[in-house]
Amino acid sequence: MNRLRLALQGFERRSVLLHATLNEAVSDDAEAWLRDEVCPVVEELCRNRSFQLMTRWSLDHFCTEEVITPEHRQLEDADQAIVQYAQSLAKGLEFIDQSMSNPSECQISEEDRLALNGIASRPWIQLAYAFDFFHPEDQLLLRDPNRALTADFRAEERRIPLGDYISRYLLARVKFWKNLVVRLGERINHYVPSSDDEGHRISSRIFDTRIQLDQAVEALDQACHGENCRRRNACTTLVQVYAAYAHNPDLEWLGFSRDAWHTASPQIRMCVRRRSDVPVVERLPEGAYQTLGTERLSLCDPAILRQIAASLQEVAKFYEIPEDPDDLIVWAADQARLVLVDRAPRQVFWEGQLIAGGEWDNHHAAWDFLWNLGQSSSRVVDKGDLGGSLSRSRRSRLSTLLLKCPELEKRVETIRGQGYRLELPPDEVTLLRDDGFGRLQFVDARKNPLI
Repeated sequence: MNRLRLALQGFERRSVLLHATLNEAVSDDAEAWLRDEVCPVVEELCRNRSFQLMTRWSLDHFCTEEVITPEHRQLEDADQAIVQYAQSLAKGLEFIDQSMSNPSECQISEEDRLALNGIASRPWIQLAYAFDFFHPEDQLLLRDPNRALTADFRAEERRIPLGDYISRYLLARVKFWKNLVVRLGERINHYVPSSDDEGHRISSRIFDTRIQLDQAVEALDQACHGENCRRRNACTTLVQVYAAYAHNPDLEWLGFSRDAWHTASPQIRMCVRRRSDVPVVERLPEGAYQTLGTERLSLCDPAILRQIAASLQEVAKFYEIPEDPDDLIVWAADQARLVLVDRAPRQVFWEGQLIAGGEWDNHHAAWDFLWNLGQSSSRVVDKGDLGGSLSRSRRSRLSTLLLKCPELEKRVETIRGQGYRLELPPDEVTLLRDDGFGRLQFVDARKNPLI
């Protein structure tokens, strides 16, 4: 929490210069702020499981085949709706050509016909792309390259600001294809004769598939911009900054190889600091200013830096300690790998998962054994402090309770002739105890991040 406060204070100190006298020296200092003050905060947050889940949201909901989420199904619905609308239009165009006595009266160009048939055959490989995470490739992900379509898609700048590029770009691709096929549809529908049964059936099909398309895209848009959207963007923005400016970022929890963020880091930095032509002015004696020309400089974008500072404020919620005991347990399980809760019922959490349910109240000796180890994590605890000659049986009982958590069980090491040791750094262990009034307190006050 202290690092977060210092980083926010660091931005406040620089904010005036960023607006009043932005130059290369001020930009150098701003990048030093990102490297020396923001990155340590992100490194700290990367150990928080809720932060990880929030950062990974688009990856987990749109880019994984192992679990098909409701959001993934909404993306598939939008994908199919685009194709089905294009196919209904293609059928309509075919009917127009067959029913018109003079087909040349249908003012649909050959280029538009090719475009419509292309969309009807689903020309894209996919709409969501995991490797957009750090920096987007700004591609339509086509099966066969098409320079004209790609140029049209790239006409809009979407890489600024930083944030959840996966959701941003999948929505951009969906809306690009929707807008293209709707534009064609408005022209084709004008020519479909509805005077006979077949024409009426085709017009109805075009109308129905257009409604389905609108609904599918709206549902997908709401999913991407729904609950926690702002926090997801904040988390992703900070991870992108960390990937770009940290000396040796550790982001393997995202599921990418190191090459992914090493390759993207220069491109991320180019979004933060870009080369641009800056006017060179001279003040005249009467107080007016005269433009002498332009100078090409590499300057930080104040709007991006404000976004990063706002992201820091947003993630402050991960540091806030809840008052409700149940919420506090969830919060602690996000912060530490091992959490021991001494209340009725006693609970043990390892990496956010409850271990052995409510069995701890039935095994007091095993609980005391683990509690003493947790209080002295990474240090050897003398056998006498663990029950003397009974410590071996307590160790055995503990192993039984940890059968379904072998990773924690193997961290309880036997030090021959001395005692036992819990092989975990102290900052990865949190102990909470009922204060007698229904509230939980930290056993080691140093674990309270507000102190």
